[in-house]
Amino acid sequence: MKITRTKFLVSLALTCLALAGSSSLLAITPNFIISTFDSDLGSNPYGTNVWTDAPQGTVSAALMWTNAGAGGSNGAMFIVADWPLGTAAGGAYQWLEHQASVRPWDASTNADHGLDIRYYSSIDFDVLLKTNESSTNLNGNYGGINVNLVGDPYWGINSTNGTGWVYLGTAAPTPTTTNGGWQHFSMSTLPFQATLSQIVFDCYNWANSNSTMHTEMMVDNVKLIGANGPPPRMQYVKANRGLNMWATAGGGDRNSIETLPGSGYYMWAGSGFPVSYSFTVGAYPTDPAHTNLGVRLYLLPAVSSGDGPADWDTTNCIFVELNVDTNMIATWMFHWKTNAPGANGDLYNTGEQVTITNPTPIGKWTLSFDGPGTGVTMTAPGTGSDATNFTLGGPIVPDIRGEFQQGSGSEGVYLGLFTGGTNAGDLSVTFTAAQVSGLGVTSVSNNWLADTSLTNNASGSVWVPVESPPWTIVPTNNAMWVNWNIPDGGYFLETNTVSVGSPANWSTNHGLPLGTIYVFHRGTLVEPGDLPNTKNLFFRLNSNPTQ
Repeated sequence: MKITRTKFLVSLALTCLALAGSSSLLAITPNFIISTFDSDLGSNPYGTNVWTDAPQGTVSAALMWTNAGAGGSNGAMFIVADWPLGTAAGGAYQWLEHQASVRPWDASTNADHGLDIRYYSSIDFDVLLKTNESSTNLNGNYGGINVNLVGDPYWGINSTNGTGWVYLGTAAPTPTTTNGGWQHFSMSTLPFQATLSQIVFDCYNWANSNSTMHTEMMVDNVKLIGANGPPPRMQYVKANRGLNMWATAGGGDRNSIETLPGSGYYMWAGSGFPVSYSFTVGAYPTDPAHTNLGVRLYLLPAVSSGDGPADWDTTNCIFVELNVDTNMIATWMFHWKTNAPGANGDLYNTGEQVTITNPTPIGKWTLSFDGPGTGVTMTAPGTGSDATNFTLGGPIVPDIRGEFQQGSGSEGVYLGLFTGGTNAGDLSVTFTAAQVSGLGVTSVSNNWLADTSLTNNASGSVWVPVESPPWTIVPTNNAMWVNWNIPDGGYFLETNTVSVGSPANWSTNHGLPLGTIYVFHRGTLVEPGDLPNTKNLFFRLNSNPTQ
């Protein structure tokens, strides 16, 4: 096998001096066929490539094999789902779903390892919508299939990436007579980039309390497409000091940390004293896609470990969201809902929101309540004039103190990112501090310019990850990132303190890990003292350890 690598030269002053040449050879991975459904839904060992169904909630569904496949092939998977009348009050939309899943191990692996998705660029499949048998929802469409990949923390590379359910995209078939009604879909696997344990096709629709739904879809030719292209490209860039948090790629993804469950009382209502909640932004992305990114601070009177998205699952929720426009002007908006579990409630009611703007997102943002009263103040970075006040029970926001009283024992504060579009993946925000203060609440005080973990041992403040945020704390101003893009299956990081000429000079023994997976790249943090004390240093990604 020919060597495929990228290499470049840097100095220990942490400044890129020159770029050494990179090869133009291609990394080629064959496609991996998951299911052609030519005979049935699968019968391989360990339950691999066997599709199973999991109707959600009140859905009545069936998953079966049919002998009519795409392009006249021998068969396909047939999904049939019936949803009863929605139970949402007032005719509101209700989410309906039926899941079909498969564990795509091949014969060369076993049930303890899964499949390394880094060698593949997309998942492709065909869908046929049976329009004559399916009903449309209130928006006039037929719903679709959400495609999700699932990892496991004990398999392969997932121990550095966490585990979880990663949404890739939606296949929303439309009525068509071309190709016999079959439509082809291709979804990038880059948002996952880990060891794959399960693929989930989530057949969904929307209904309200006045409608029932029936959906029939067929799926065929599910395969992973091999990553055929140039080797990964590398970068050497300055690291921002503080808590670095990355967004994931799916539209609507939440990536947050939360106060340790059961660790204290965080609600202002009934505390008897003024209470404030704040966070400080040290760095914000300038990439054009940052307009699809938001920073959210949530106040939740009752949370549990089984909750999904905090703003959707919880019954009562307040969050303030920071967004930045194309000119880097920041807008901070107050959102709230009450008595709306599994729904948006009033969160996005434009007539009940309060906003404040600021020339920059950088700095401290504070939300304050005056304890037993109804006064609220939102303060942006800058002078005291950069603030806005409103009253609960006034013309904009009703008096919601009753739903945010202390004493539930499961109160929580979340801080994190929200992606409003799929192209916001891999953008990061750096937080330098977060506080909850007031005589009637449990104190939180974290300074991530000094703290080296999510825990501040001096104050006892403890944050834990929730909703699978990719994050790291950069403890110094003199740290750098060695980054490269993915797919990178089969490559590993090498260093060299002599020259690029001899294979014997390259080593993997300088103490740098292979890298942490973020969303569309890997990154290894290089801190002072991590590398040999030499004038020059080379990095490369190598796909052949003998050259």
